[in-house]
Amino acid sequence: MPFLNVQNKLWCILFLVLFLSKAEILAQSSALFDRFENCTGSITAPWITFSVSGNQQWDCNASGFQNNCASMNGYANSTNYVNEDWLITPLLDLHSYYNPRLELEARTKYQGAGLQLYYSTNYSGSGNPNAATWNQLTIAWPPLNSDVWTKCTFSLNPLKNTPCYLGFKYSSSSTAAASWKLDNILITDSCTTRFMNCGDVAPGTNGPARTFQFIKSEIVGNLTLNTTAPFEISKNNSSFSSTLTYSSSDQNVLQTVYVRMSPLIGNKVFRGRVNFNYDNQTQGTNILLVGSSIDSSKSIKMASWNMRWFGYPAMCSCDTALAKQQAFQVLKHLDADIYALEEVVEISQIRDLCVQLGPTYQCVFSNFASFANDSNDSQYGTAQKLAFIYNTQKINLLQSFGLLKSTYPANSNPYYCFSSGRFPFVMKASVQLGQVIDTVVFVGIHAKASSTLSDYQRRECGAQFMTDSLNTLFPNDIIFILGDYNDFLEGSTVSGQNISPYNYLLDQGFQGISLPSLYPAITTFSGTENYLIDNISCSNEALNYYVDSSFTVLREMEDVIPDYAETTSDHYPIVAYAQFNYPNNVEITQENNARYRLVSPSTNTLTLRTEAETNNPVTIEILGLDGHRLHTVTTHSAKEIKIGCSELKPGLYIIRLKENNQPVFFKWLVTS
Repeated sequence: MPFLNVQNKLWCILFLVLFLSKAEILAQSSALFDRFENCTGSITAPWITFSVSGNQQWDCNASGFQNNCASMNGYANSTNYVNEDWLITPLLDLHSYYNPRLELEARTKYQGAGLQLYYSTNYSGSGNPNAATWNQLTIAWPPLNSDVWTKCTFSLNPLKNTPCYLGFKYSSSSTAAASWKLDNILITDSCTTRFMNCGDVAPGTNGPARTFQFIKSEIVGNLTLNTTAPFEISKNNSSFSSTLTYSSSDQNVLQTVYVRMSPLIGNKVFRGRVNFNYDNQTQGTNILLVGSSIDSSKSIKMASWNMRWFGYPAMCSCDTALAKQQAFQVLKHLDADIYALEEVVEISQIRDLCVQLGPTYQCVFSNFASFANDSNDSQYGTAQKLAFIYNTQKINLLQSFGLLKSTYPANSNPYYCFSSGRFPFVMKASVQLGQVIDTVVFVGIHAKASSTLSDYQRRECGAQFMTDSLNTLFPNDIIFILGDYNDFLEGSTVSGQNISPYNYLLDQGFQGISLPSLYPAITTFSGTENYLIDNISCSNEALNYYVDSSFTVLREMEDVIPDYAETTSDHYPIVAYAQFNYPNNVEITQENNARYRLVSPSTNTLTLRTEAETNNPVTIEILGLDGHRLHTVTTHSAKEIKIGCSELKPGLYIIRLKENNQPVFFKWLVTS
């Protein structure tokens, strides 16, 4: 039961205000943190336990909030017993903390007396606590017999100037004995690391200001805050700059800092931080910043994240409740329009996260997994599944299925190559941004893991099967493949292999977005460097939609979530943007709202049809996606207009039709 002692800080920063629901207090410097991970049998030092009356006593229990916990119950052998039992911390010295606070998880069941919290400044550190003076503290415990884990907090500010003990006092009688459990007991100062999402801001404009607050305490001289462009900071939300200075006159005064983004370049993702500097040294506390100059009204933000056996703590040594809480923080900070998720085990937990994200989000799950070819298989419940969460304000599900799943058992090769049935999960969707509508195929994958030659070969053959199948089913579609590739798109994690197992994919009409050569030294796997195994690739048709260099690995999650690798995941989430930006900001009219109907897709003969011809002249222009005029024809209204365009290559084009000086726009997909 280790206590993690943090050295006294020269200064401390207290963050108080959430900003537009984009951040929360997450990572905290702790003087006392015990999860009772190694607790078995009796509770031992540095905790102090004392039984004033009764044979029962505080001990360890395996059914904690996060594995083991401290537990007390005066009921035994079908009998309620009279008990008074204490669980006491070691001597606590909180004088160096600006705002010490007690946090813990508590759970109680059955009728009986409530747990009580006391402090003492004259307890000897051993023996009967009733020999000392104890003062009761008021804390909001969970309701009696509620039988749910409840987070309890209490300010220890009144105790920070005098060393003291905290004591949890349990009482029971011969008629009522409640069960009490405590876990994750934490005494923390509110010095935190924060993450701030500054949103999507158009170039040449100032984004909305987010705020945080701090108090300069126990520091001699100036404290300086600085950041780098395009981020700016201000004391008054009026005059912004890259640097702010706080002098001795600002001592112990609550300060509000405004942060905004003012980009000059469009279609770019920005990352930065607000640093705190004292005596020419950058302090450990900072604010992590991210934002973009990508127009969110014409783009979707895609994310992928391997959640590590999510909802199945037996395989990840993580508590389900804590992992769920941390996962929500990750998803909320990503603020994506579509999430491709890997290693999902408990579907109900993902549904809960989907609800937490808001009423516009929906989710869909693979009905297959490793060694489980359908959801009725006995192994499906505890197997790793794939899932999508998507924002219905922009994305609507048209179809979902397992790519190559139908080939099994007639052909066992794809099954074997995709980790014994963990096929790619296809979500065909309609993406609508204003009047702009496109069909996009999202493919979530979780390839065979590990670094043996056999693993490499299975990833290689899986890539070949996937590529051929996608090219057959969706020869001209916008396709994004997101997920845990378990290997590089250039080179390989496998010793002796210099060619990526996904080389076939990239040779057959697909482009790698997350190439290591484009993102040197980037990693997506906790505890490693240069290990870019979570990737995004896309079809050639989709490449024009991808916002160049918008691929980002959110390694910041490791800084804002306590013990990220232990409590949350061993993978970092990745994001990228796809922009559906038509020439001259044209919003494409849906064909059923126009007098003419366009035949699309078609070969390089443009065909327009109408039920009622007139004598009106009709001008037809063919535009590239960059707005460049490729072809112009003026003719007269007819029931069918055909224009040969043999020079056009397969791809997507914009058709502008003018009749009576009224323009109508169509999308035309040319196939080979």
